Amino acid sequence: MHFATRDTTGDIIELDFSTDIVWNLKIESPTGNNLEINELEDMYIVIGYEWED
Repeated sequence: MHFATRDTTGDIIELDFSTDIVWNLKIESPTGNNLEINELEDMYIVIGYEWED
């Protein structure tokens, strides 16, 4: 599992939920090769956020 954080202080992110959002993901193996669609069985994405006061 890979984990990364990024300092977003000062960044403004506006979310628009009026339409569906489609994410296109490209998955790479540890060697850097792209995985084919049949090589990935399960994937979980955990996204953390903090609301500004």
